[in-house]
Amino acid sequence: MRSVFTLLFLVAFGAAAAQPAGGSRQSLAQASPRATGEEFSRRLLSPIAADDIARFLASEGRSLAPEPFEPGSEAIDVFVPAQMPVAGFGLIVFVPAGDDFFLPRDWKASLERRGIVFVSCAMPATTPT
Repeated sequence: MRSVFTLLFLVAFGAAAAQPAGGSRQSLAQASPRATGEEFSRRLLSPIAADDIARFLASEGRSLAPEPFEPGSEAIDVFVPAQMPVAGFGLIVFVPAGDDFFLPRDWKASLERRGIVFVSCAMPATTPT
């Protein structure tokens, strides 16, 4: 579950906007600066819970550990429309139940027309099949 959150942050805040148009399989080369323990806490917990954790850790002289990341170990499938809509891109992040998911061919035209970036987990490159 933790790697899913890492993937979502890496995709949503770093990899997706920089990918070329069209569907392609990508490996993440570096972690997003937004994949820190503090950022996870801030985004995934209520503001009160995140503040409680931050105060507790500060009183102990500790901080949350960064999310472990091995470049190239996570693969994602990305589709980015050729042109950015006036209102900006939309984003769909899909985590498949199985090992792999292929974007249906007829979805691309719809995603392109609506300006939606589609990102899906792919089977990690280091996982044997």
